[in-house]
This record gives sequence, C-alpha cells and structure tokens, in this order.
Amino acid sequence: MNTRDYLEIGRMVMTDYMPRNSESQMLKCLVRFMHREMPYVKVLFTWADGMLGKAGYVYQASGFHYLGYSNTDIYLTEDGTKIHPRQTRRLFRASDTDKRITVRPTFEQMQEIGMKHYKGRQFKYFRYMCGKVEAKRLDKICLIDYRNLENPKEKDLAWKVCVGKGSYIDCGMPPYKTDTRF
Repeated sequence: MNTRDYLEIGRMVMTDYMPRNSESQMLKCLVRFMHREMPYVKVLFTWADGMLGKAGYVYQASGFHYLGYSNTDIYLTEDGTKIHPRQTRRLFRASDTDKRITVRPTFEQMQEIGMKHYKGRQFKYFRYMCGKVEAKRLDKICLIDYRNLENPKEKDLAWKVCVGKGSYIDCGMPPYKTDTRF
C-alpha cells in the first residue's frame, strides 16, 4: 500500500443545528463520491475524538471498523480554550532560535498562567473502499486484528488531569470550549 491508496478524514464537524443523521448522510455521500471519482483509494481512515466525549458512534453506524485507540493530550487555558501540544512551542520556547518542534510547559509554568494538562483517547476507525478480494489481502497484512475488537462505547471514554509533576488523576471530560491558534 502507498499513500495514494488511502485517505483520512481530518476533522468532521457539524453544528447541532444540522438535521438528525446529517453526519451519517455526509459519510454516505462521501463514500459514494469516492467510489465514483477516486476508485483507486483502498482505505478511508478517521478518528473519533474521545477528548470531546466522542466514541465514534457515527462511524460504527456507517460501516467503519474499529482499530483501537491512541492516547492523546491537550492543554486548556483558564477560559477553556484548547491548546494543542504543538501550539505550546510558541508560548514556552526558550528563545527564537529554539529548534524544538514541541515545548511542553512545566507544571509550574502551567500554574502560573492557569493552564491545565489533560490526557485522554482518540479512537481509530477505517473503512475499506476496495473490493472484497483486495480487502482480504489487506486483512492478511494488517498489523491489528480489528475483527476481535469491540466498538468503544461511552464507558470507554477516559480522562485524566495533571495535579502535580507527572501526577494525574481520573476526571470527567475537560471543560473544552474551542480551538485557538497561537
């Protein structure tokens, strides 16, 4: 497989004002479009943001296969603005010549500016866009036996908040407000 063989849904967002089932209708249209216009694509990959309380029900209902989860983290300002770890570089780099890609704040720095560090999960999903024969071939080389994984539910959402240097405790969903760019 090469990069031409797959696509990723980077971020799917719809407002609460959209009609019921809008997400699954959009995915259905996307799959139809891809079959018609991009028949070379074999796999469609996506994530459900467990940090925002999303287990991926829309993907489960739309024929995607669950691949497990990855641990992730975010920082929140006092007003609930989300800061991605890559965005912390601009805030906490040592100088303009600091070449590090990410610069994680210390616990003391977070306390100084009222920032909190949360850990959670991102749920991975994929859907075969190719035929059954090619899908079987890809199953044989897949590193994850997804067929034995149970789809995540609300009980699988989990969050932790930093309460000291390297110390985290379980908590509820972070009081996330919005994304920002620094």
